[in-house]
Amino acid sequence: LFFAAILCAMNVQGVTYTVAGSDAKILNGTNTWDPADSKNDMTQVSGTTYWGLLLTNKSLSKTTYKFKVCKDHGWSTAYPGSDYELKVDPAGTYNLAYSFNTNGNAVNATLFKTWTVAGSSAALGSDWKPEDANNDMTRDGSTFDYKLTKTNVNLKKSTTYECKVVKDHAWDEAYPGNNKTYTVDADGYYDVTFTFNVVTKAVTVTTTLIKNTVTASANPAEGGTVSGAGEYAKGSNVTLTATPATGYEFVNWTEGETVV
Repeated sequence: LFFAAILCAMNVQGVTYTVAGSDAKILNGTNTWDPADSKNDMTQVSGTTYWGLLLTNKSLSKTTYKFKVCKDHGWSTAYPGSDYELKVDPAGTYNLAYSFNTNGNAVNATLFKTWTVAGSSAALGSDWKPEDANNDMTRDGSTFDYKLTKTNVNLKKSTTYECKVVKDHAWDEAYPGNNKTYTVDADGYYDVTFTFNVVTKAVTVTTTLIKNTVTASANPAEGGTVSGAGEYAKGSNVTLTATPATGYEFVNWTEGETVV
């Protein structure tokens, strides 16, 4: 007996979530209430249950817009049960971040113009000032992340630093609810990067210790040895030791052609 197994490949597609709304002003393109319009498909935030869609520089009227988040380009599953109402007041040009969390099916929309980091002055130059435009964040490419990097920041191991990310230079909306805290493992100079995800509202702070390379050598090479060269944190003290070879004596240190 001979048995032949016939296998059929099935095309299993992933789920999609799409924003369908009452006015083209709050959408990509001109279609309204169209769950099949892929221009308004949401993107999942990696490693989370959140999906998002971010529209920038939208000219909106003073009114109430409505929308839903639709699953798989149809109306059979759409959230919330009643239309989400997005109230705009005053009219103006806004960025619009849509958020959908599959863990609980929560829908949200955030209108904003700027995101600003306010917090400890050590990194930010001003102390808890949401209106400080020097600490405005910029969008990281086409992602949902807004970032601000401060360079050559002198931080101390013994200190806990705090911050929030504030919407539109005011305290009315700020994240996280409790201040974001960050510390460093050693005193030194750091590059500090603040990141805010407009979909998940997560705030992260990354500190990178700035290091300098110290090089040193004997001149002439056969005249002895020099120890202590290497990579060190910016601002730290470095000790170099010159050991003359037999028949030589130490004269001085030079940097380039300059005696130091």
